[in-house]
Amino acid sequence: DANPYLVLAAILAGAIDGLRHESDPGQPIATLEDGDALPGIESDWGKAIATFESSSKVAEWFGRAFQSTYAESARAELHQLANTVTDAEIRAYLNSV
Repeated sequence: DANPYLVLAAILAGAIDGLRHESDPGQPIATLEDGDALPGIESDWGKAIATFESSSKVAEWFGRAFQSTYAESARAELHQLANTVTDAEIRAYLNSV
């Protein structure tokens, strides 16, 4: 799950950054196998937040204040969800105890 506005802003900022620095975008992805060879998105939410918070590009594109505030908010949401007992957990463990 991602904030679509933040995703779009990051795509645009990355494109502008690439144009400004004349970065090589690499070879086009022609097949699904080509795409599979690329690094994936971090699946551990805590690690993703830490990566976002320590990214120099995020700080440059969005500012340190936004970066730290967004990371703090994401950590609070992660903590809240980690401490919530889900209906699935209740169903799975209530009858087994």
